[in-house]
Amino acid sequence: MLKILLKAQLILLLLAPGSVFAETLVLIHGYLSDSSSWFENKTTLPLQRTGWRYGGNYSVINRGQFIISTPALQTLRTKGNFFFTVDLPADAPVEFQAGLLGLYLNHLYEQRHEPLILVGHSAGGVVARAWLTKPAAKPTRALITIASPHLGTPLVKLATLASATPVNEMGRMMGLKNFRKSRELFADLKEEKRGNYLYWLNHLPHPQITYISIIRSSKAGFNKFDYVVPKKNQDMNNVWALRGRSAVLFTAGDHFLSHRDGVYIREMISKL
Repeated sequence: MLKILLKAQLILLLLAPGSVFAETLVLIHGYLSDSSSWFENKTTLPLQRTGWRYGGNYSVINRGQFIISTPALQTLRTKGNFFFTVDLPADAPVEFQAGLLGLYLNHLYEQRHEPLILVGHSAGGVVARAWLTKPAAKPTRALITIASPHLGTPLVKLATLASATPVNEMGRMMGLKNFRKSRELFADLKEEKRGNYLYWLNHLPHPQITYISIIRSSKAGFNKFDYVVPKKNQDMNNVWALRGRSAVLFTAGDHFLSHRDGVYIREMISKL
């Protein structure tokens, strides 16, 4: 009788809400940015206020020897809702960034053994989607993108032109990004057209997971709408391989991250 009671208690413990349930969330930054953007813009606060814990950051600490810095193993193996950040070479081509992201996510999955939830801001959403199309991609529950140029952005034409003029050098003197280093990335993010990178990516098979497009849609003033990526280009439903498969959330604001994005992420995850 005692053995039966002990077994029953064990089953109840295993079925108890939150006892073994855990989520693994990965935040992927965009161009002209790094992992700190999620904290500087207070995007992580709504998550942390509802019990999410920060697990650490993945980065390359020595590019010459390609040495990767990972979060502490003890944290990686702790159950519970954790979010992680990554640092990618934001001026590198999409496929290079996706390859490095793959190394990070492979390590993360090997430690936690849980399907991933990916959140990508701007170009980070395209990088995440590129990784998902790879045969070696790890199990993933959802991809949430924020203001991502899934169909490209017209601004890369201007940036490409600027990289070949004195404007590029003036920008470097002011501490801005060297656009010449970004020319391959700009080519990847040109508006979709037969024969270019996004056309190729957007016609690849995508896994059967949950897709959510957070779109900037307000047009009330220059700083109140996304002047970087047109609204239609942010919608994954306009990607040939994902037609009708993405939920959509229209939001106010400009292209950049904000505290409100953390609220949106938290709400979207709660409905998965």
